Amino acid sequence: MTETAKELKDLLSSPKKIMITTHKGPDGDAMGSSLGLYHLLKQLGHTVNVITPNEYANFLHWLPGNEEVIIYEGNEEKADAITAEA
Repeated sequence: MTETAKELKDLLSSPKKIMITTHKGPDGDAMGSSLGLYHLLKQLGHTVNVITPNEYANFLHWLPGNEEVIIYEGNEEKADAITAEA
């Protein structure tokens, strides 16, 4: 195991508050990888939030965890509070 991988493993060994974000106008790659990481980190016992800068295509709303995604535009106060705590 590389030193970087060991450091990451050690960092994630205890529960953390983690915020995952995407680029503006997130596409399928951004949403799929963000939500995949979201589910992995949740399984490891972390508190995780996914925040996108703006809305994304409706055809991506089938992705597991979509209902938990916070859209920054229109939810700035909530998103800023989550970000500050992460």
